[in-house]
Amino acid sequence: MDGPDFKRSNMTGKLMFNGEPPDVQGTKVGFIAVTQYRMHYITDNGIDMREVFDETDEAYDAYTAIVSRWDHLAEGGGDLQVVERVTVDPAHRGHGLGLFMIEAANKVLNGHLSAQVIHPSPLQYEHGEPLDEAFAASQAKLRNHYGRLGFEPVENTEYMLRWNGAHGQPSLDQAMPARPPPPPESAAEKAASREASLKILKDLGVRLPPGYQDTNNN
Repeated sequence: MDGPDFKRSNMTGKLMFNGEPPDVQGTKVGFIAVTQYRMHYITDNGIDMREVFDETDEAYDAYTAIVSRWDHLAEGGGDLQVVERVTVDPAHRGHGLGLFMIEAANKVLNGHLSAQVIHPSPLQYEHGEPLDEAFAASQAKLRNHYGRLGFEPVENTEYMLRWNGAHGQPSLDQAMPARPPPPPESAAEKAASREASLKILKDLGVRLPPGYQDTNNN
């Protein structure tokens, strides 16, 4: 059932960090994979949605949790984008890069009346580890994280969904975590900064006002 008319599977993107030469190729710090369903095309052409979404267990779960319960999607009101995987390199986490990739996929691929759905599942449990209290805490943390972008829980499921064009949707700038303030300068750093500034002024031929001294000539 895969094809360009009603569904695009395995659409992936990489987030690259461009370092200084010789690292001109950059380093991959993030990855996202989505599947795009063209609901309007599916409905207009009489395609059975259950067949479209029955190709994988994950797709059928999305159908039973989302599509079969939302009339405006089932009637072809817009596309449905399923975010299947989002990963960020551990060394680059804590900066909202996962939210950035989710928003980028939504902006590039989805339309104004489309929806985006995600299943917040901690990746450290994807290999069958027991679902203990730590899992519940990690999943709750992910739900709060995705909620910053406007995702809301779908009742009686583990999915979260957001509608494009909905009033009050937070922007990416609002969703991104606040950057911590820079640490205060030490006395030595302040002295070095002052000395560098005075040197620049001297090189420019600026006459210093009374009370200023060039520390290089003390």
